[in-house]
Amino acid sequence: GVDDSGIALADGTVDAHYKLILNPDSASSDTFVEDSTLFPIVAGPWVANNAGSKWIGPRTETSAAAGSAGAGGDYVYRTVVDLTGFDPASVVIAGDWSTDNEGGDILINGVSTGQKNTAQFAAFTPFTITSGFRAGLNTIDFRINNASTGYTGLRVDHLRALGTALPAGTAPFIVEQPQ
Repeated sequence: GVDDSGIALADGTVDAHYKLILNPDSASSDTFVEDSTLFPIVAGPWVANNAGSKWIGPRTETSAAAGSAGAGGDYVYRTVVDLTGFDPASVVIAGDWSTDNEGGDILINGVSTGQKNTAQFAAFTPFTITSGFRAGLNTIDFRINNASTGYTGLRVDHLRALGTALPAGTAPFIVEQPQ
């Protein structure tokens, strides 16, 4: 729900940082900043938007979004992080996430980290990822389940990455043998 400068996007804007790679609601991979003037954001029970992050979802208003009682309820939101120039073994990515409903897992490059969102939509659950990274592009997938037809969304807040840059002049090396 923010632009490249970290400023909150306007409601209804497509958030280019995330793509829906599993979307039972439609064939679109776009994620939209949800309408913060409507329930469940405006007066709760969802965690309130702030200047650093906003709720995103498969549409601007999700009261009729697909869920388990409809055409499936699993959504996967993907963001990509470029670790070119960093030692992948030194990278740590951390943040807080909130989902409606269950946040089932965070995956790095398709591999489960086993980190669930335990607070769901009323609060944030912190996460820290310390392994599974590789040189270059890395995917981070947030897998959530919409328990029934109706409201769904993802909030990621305080997302930050730490890592050690490779020293200048480092010779090319093989990080992982080709498959």
